[in-house]
Amino acid sequence: MKKRQFDAVVVGAGFGGMCAAARLAHEGYKTLVVERLAYLGGRAGSIECRGFKKTTGAHAISGKGHTAETFKAVGAELNLKAGPPDKQCVYWLDGKELLAPVEQAIPQAIQEYSKDKEGARRVLDALTRAMEWQEPTGKTTLVEWFSQYTKDDRIFQVFQPLAIACCQTIYEWQVGEFFALLKDQAKTGGWEISYPTKGNEEIMNSLATVILQKGGEIWKNAEVQRITVDECKATGVIVKTPDNDDEWEIRAPVVVSDTGPKRTVELTGSEHFDKDYLNELKLIKPTNLSITLNIISDEPLSEHVGVIWPVGVAKVGCILPVTNAAPEWAPPGKHMLMVFAFAGMGMFGPAIHPLSIEKEIELTIEDVNKVIPNWQKRGKILSIDTFHGEWPVFRADLNSGYIPVKAPVVGLYNVGDGIRIKGILATGHCAETARIAVDDIVSRFDPTGA
Repeated sequence: MKKRQFDAVVVGAGFGGMCAAARLAHEGYKTLVVERLAYLGGRAGSIECRGFKKTTGAHAISGKGHTAETFKAVGAELNLKAGPPDKQCVYWLDGKELLAPVEQAIPQAIQEYSKDKEGARRVLDALTRAMEWQEPTGKTTLVEWFSQYTKDDRIFQVFQPLAIACCQTIYEWQVGEFFALLKDQAKTGGWEISYPTKGNEEIMNSLATVILQKGGEIWKNAEVQRITVDECKATGVIVKTPDNDDEWEIRAPVVVSDTGPKRTVELTGSEHFDKDYLNELKLIKPTNLSITLNIISDEPLSEHVGVIWPVGVAKVGCILPVTNAAPEWAPPGKHMLMVFAFAGMGMFGPAIHPLSIEKEIELTIEDVNKVIPNWQKRGKILSIDTFHGEWPVFRADLNSGYIPVKAPVVGLYNVGDGIRIKGILATGHCAETARIAVDDIVSRFDPTGA
């Protein structure tokens, strides 16, 4: 078995892993990233498909907030394109469109679509109090909370597209989690809807450049077989590479896992974790089945630059006319929009299980027909991608338990969407878990430049 020494090993080149590795390399730690796939980014990457850029999960990247902070901290380029701030969001209901800046879209949609105008006023007053004074902290669902102020279902449904984007429904989303998200977005400016100029691959390569320039290494098509431990301290990993099926013993006092805490335990061995930690892991569950339609055309299927939020449809949470903002995602003269749908919902409540993927795709297409009539005459589906099981949108849904970044094994950390920070989601969440992990590493382990 071949042997190498590093200051830190990052298991998985997803968004959290790459952010952690870039931060470690920037801080002077000789860092190895091990990725089993042939590309970087995991569910935040992108691949070519018939000349179009197609995401492997993440649909948009905020140019502000936790993600941008990481790129700035390590000196990585973050080239993004976005529509004008006042055209970032379009609400749609029964063929009627409402264009607004993202941060004003919900209040304006409530006023526009509500039947109970007095109830709408009470809801808006409650939202203002929660944002400016004290947010609710309980586990009451959004529908239950808003029902204190109105019975107008059209008001409830205004919040459903945002819930779907978070792989949740308003009938299950806890009000404390909802307001934590709103406050974090307001604080960091993370609402911005933008796209990497040349696909998500571009920004992953930007982080990779930092890692390599600082003396780190990235091994793709290589798989960690085991995380090694001695006396409850991480000592490195065993890696299998594609070159003649070679095995490497990588010695490192720091191991950062972006594989999700359950997989981290499997790689390490459950005997190294205490009972309470293992019981907490049982409360983590991935998000339900989600679907992305990538629709291509010779002409734009929508005139909008920002995200379209359909209200009152069965499955679709958002439609993103990506090439209206970033034409580089398509070949010259071609266009693409992405449709995101969450199969974990029904029109007026949680979906009935078990789910049929075929039926959920059919219902998703029916929703698109309502929002963009006759699109099938002008465009066609490039691909239908499903996210569930071992490849979900989030490894931990919004009702999962909380797992700390530090594992019980000294020197072992988890980053990414398998753990949760209240109020932060998606790539911003991955970037923030990486920051927390690396800040702790810097305070405890000195780099040697091994």
